[in-house]
Amino acid sequence: MSPARETEVRIELEDGAEVTGLVAMPAGDPKAGLVLGHGAGGDLSHPLLAAAARGVALEGIAALRFNFPYVEEERGVPDRKPVLVACCRAAFEWMKALPQLEGMPLFAGGKSMGGRMAAIATAGGMPTAGLVFLGYPLHPSARKTELRDEPLKLASEKKVPMLFVQGERDKLCDLTLLEPILAKLTAPCTLHVIPSGDHSLDVPKRSGRTREQIYTEIIEVVCTFVDEVG
Repeated sequence: MSPARETEVRIELEDGAEVTGLVAMPAGDPKAGLVLGHGAGGDLSHPLLAAAARGVALEGIAALRFNFPYVEEERGVPDRKPVLVACCRAAFEWMKALPQLEGMPLFAGGKSMGGRMAAIATAGGMPTAGLVFLGYPLHPSARKTELRDEPLKLASEKKVPMLFVQGERDKLCDLTLLEPILAKLTAPCTLHVIPSGDHSLDVPKRSGRTREQIYTEIIEVVCTFVDEVG
């Protein structure tokens, strides 16, 4: 099932360039908004982002997914961190300006790199109601000592609630390293683990579960988080 309305939009950046966004609006008045960035190896059309945006829209949450500039310009290498973070802020501000979302809580996050950039933007002052991580990239693959936990600590200092939806076998997030980090954060944190899930939250066929079933679970978890925080 698709949301009542899903529209392609253009999001203007600080330098005057634009990136593509897709906004999924609920059939009725939205109760909240969610802005989702993609991972380093994908774009806004990634199946996980598409399913999450459309799914939460069916539950009354307006959702915007967007491209980062390097994808828009068909470059293979991600932009520098300041450019990625600025794009996150621009997408957030675009969503915040929607008349339908006036006075409503606005969440941010995304898949892997997109979620990490949202955390950095939030730590820098972006007024996020909560952060939604669909596979937070805690460390590079095979380099577990290089933790990317600083944005989480800074966002936590601002008392921003966080939801982590993580795959059990994610090579970019060892759960035995993530769990003690979350235990030390002062902001409310929720960890939801997808058994046998990888970094894209996909599971092997032998698990007996389909991608659609996993996505339904993720959408339910995200909606519950938004309802509890909002």
